Amino acid sequence: MNLKDFLKKKKICLWLIILLVFFLFLNQMDSLFLWDENAYLANGRNILSQSAYSEDFRFPFIGYVLASMWFITGESVFIAKLTMILFTLGTAYLFYLISRKYFDDNHSLLMTVMFSLSSLIIYWGFRVYADIISLFFIVLSFYFFLNEDKYGKKGLLLAGIFGSVAFIARFSSFILIIAQLIYLLIKKRPKCFGILLLGALIAAAPWLLANFIWHGDPLHNLVAQWDVVSMYTHPEPLDKHVFNFIISMHLLIIFMPAGIYSLYKRKADKWFFILLYLIIFDIYFAFFVNLKDLRYYLIALPFLFIWVGEGLLWMKKHVKYSHVFTIVALISVLISAFYMVSHITERGACENNGALMQSISYVCSNVNTGDMIISNVWPYYGYPCNVSAVSTWSDIKELLVHHDPSYVIYHDRGGLDYERAQLDENLILDETLNGICGEKVYIYVQG
Repeated sequence: MNLKDFLKKKKICLWLIILLVFFLFLNQMDSLFLWDENAYLANGRNILSQSAYSEDFRFPFIGYVLASMWFITGESVFIAKLTMILFTLGTAYLFYLISRKYFDDNHSLLMTVMFSLSSLIIYWGFRVYADIISLFFIVLSFYFFLNEDKYGKKGLLLAGIFGSVAFIARFSSFILIIAQLIYLLIKKRPKCFGILLLGALIAAAPWLLANFIWHGDPLHNLVAQWDVVSMYTHPEPLDKHVFNFIISMHLLIIFMPAGIYSLYKRKADKWFFILLYLIIFDIYFAFFVNLKDLRYYLIALPFLFIWVGEGLLWMKKHVKYSHVFTIVALISVLISAFYMVSHITERGACENNGALMQSISYVCSNVNTGDMIISNVWPYYGYPCNVSAVSTWSDIKELLVHHDPSYVIYHDRGGLDYERAQLDENLILDETLNGICGEKVYIYVQG
């Protein structure tokens, strides 16, 4: 997996260049951050310098990734976005290498194109979220785990290291290490179990030590994340998890049973591990995670697409006119991709100069570093304006006493639910900003 071998693969190189241009285009079309992006960017800034706003309960690894890049380039939103895109491209390339373990080169390239154009990859591939970074290290860990015959004990050690990094990047990715360890136990390979576990502990040690030094608890980030999530999320129905699976894979689902059967029948390398991983994924996210967010399927996506690819190959061997099924699968992916691109561009058309973006420009032009903002969409002001920002979590009179804000801001279509009547009764309306899609942002000041 060196540079020389990479450049020899002209087709995949061309596809990655196309993907790079594609994601840069999407980023240009939809430039307003998503909610959590503000927090991750602020945490990255806080590592390099003093940030007036940060959220230390967030997954820590992405902040250090951003800070490392910014240490070289200076703080830049574009560099942050480009970094996420490069992780997405790296994930696509690793998926291609993994696919070649199961399929020939042409089929591997086809499956990589389909994987890269899945709606989840398109939507999240340029966002500053922990999910894509975690996905990259999951796929990297699986690459070495799968190629144990090539890399030997070193491969297992690296699989453990990168699996642990995936966990630190996003804690729910612990399921990868669990699946790998269970697989090795089932296969009665205690030495390999120990090597992989050692790799995981090597990667986790700096994180555990830093937590212990700074917070007195080696699991501080994990506990803080758990407490916040438990407080602000409530159990969603199981059928939403199932519905998310259908949205993620759409018509491709019909090829999976044949893929599972074929992998089992030909005893494909690590076929049982893929099944085990996806079973653990389903159990954990269906029954132990309150929020059934569609993006959580990202870490299952590479393994699901291996099933799809194997299913298409099985049909090619056993069903007449099998090329029709390949065309159906590709059309299904393209329709889903077209829908997601349309959704992204529509959001950008509304938000790039919408009421929220206008309010960010207004506030940033009229505050000083360290000023306080209260809002039901507070992260959108905390990072861009480098100000302290808190939510409308209580009665407005109590909030005013505690925080003495420069502005109190209300978005009528986003953020926390809050009665705007309280603001009208206790504050002076300074500005009303109207978005082109009908949304409004109200900016208040104290009398």
